Amino acid sequence: MKTQPDNQSAALSGSENDDAPFWEAVRRRDGAYAGIFVYGVTTTGIYCRPGCPSRLPLRRNIRYFADGKAAQQAGFRPCRRCRPDEAETTIQDRRRRQAVRICRAIIREEQDRSTSPSPADCGTIAARLGISERLLRKTLRDVLDISPQALRQAIRYANFRAHVTRPGATVTAAMYDAGFTAPGRFYARAAAALGMPPASYRQGGEGAEIAWCMGQTPMGVLLVATTKRGIAHAALGDDPTSLREALYRTFPKARITGESVFARNCFDSLRRWLEGQENWPLLPVDIRTSVFQAKVFALLRNIPTGKTCHYSDLAAALGNPRGARAVARAVASNPVALAIPCHRVIPKNENGGGYRWGIERKKNLLTLEKLRKTGNTPKQGTQK
Repeated sequence: MKTQPDNQSAALSGSENDDAPFWEAVRRRDGAYAGIFVYGVTTTGIYCRPGCPSRLPLRRNIRYFADGKAAQQAGFRPCRRCRPDEAETTIQDRRRRQAVRICRAIIREEQDRSTSPSPADCGTIAARLGISERLLRKTLRDVLDISPQALRQAIRYANFRAHVTRPGATVTAAMYDAGFTAPGRFYARAAAALGMPPASYRQGGEGAEIAWCMGQTPMGVLLVATTKRGIAHAALGDDPTSLREALYRTFPKARITGESVFARNCFDSLRRWLEGQENWPLLPVDIRTSVFQAKVFALLRNIPTGKTCHYSDLAAALGNPRGARAVARAVASNPVALAIPCHRVIPKNENGGGYRWGIERKKNLLTLEKLRKTGNTPKQGTQK
């Protein structure tokens, strides 16, 4: 006869009236509460972490505990799916390893077209790896915040770059060699994926013209580079020579010209904002991004001046509360300082987080914006 767990031992809440925060975390499968509590299900005798993917139990059948030891003392046993007694880092490492296996399998299918002209679908790849197709898709979404199709597209554009630069190659031949079967789909995303039209890419970037402007600001030296469509590159630093060399490394095949009126206007707008003469300017940008990065950058540009948010807030706004790490990677890849205000995103530990152009600059930018919001006038030239 099955022994029922002692439901009253070491429970965090005793009724449905005082378990609202715990229940909401379980209902949302919010992994952020891992380590704060576990929950046991009286009908199964199993306890889980809040983010467990198992079927949602009835609220009346749940008991909450501070940790796995308390749940075991109450007669519950650990779940084999979410492994509530394992450290969160151990689980994340296992998921990352699984994601690497999946990515390698998909990459092999896309690159080895000499032996397999038609790459295997997700179900076939999952079967080879000994997992379900659902787990394959979920792992890519949770760890990398990408779908299998988006990963395949990125691999094909990478293959196209390799094929199209070969002697005698044509855009059409390189497109089919890379795995694209529909020219319409290829050209629809080519400019965003390659940063320029496919024909320009084949010619080594010839025709892509970039102008730039550089000068001193309260936050150090600022370099702004623009195309005809918007800011393509913006960086902060202390050494003008290093900033200029970085620009040429970023666009090795483009035709980089001197200063243009547009580049000067963009630079002046950002400088005047840093000096407190204007509000933050919403300037046009022309950057190479994935679809996910574009969504993240759009959210960054909507954060009001003087306000901050967490990576998890952006992830939730994108519909994936567990995607904070993917959001952090996208924020870190921001190629245009200030024009996309990534300094307004901070981690929950309140330490400020990293910043591509120096953590001190990030702190100074946040201080400057808060002072301006309260009506105080920041002193100029106080960059640390």
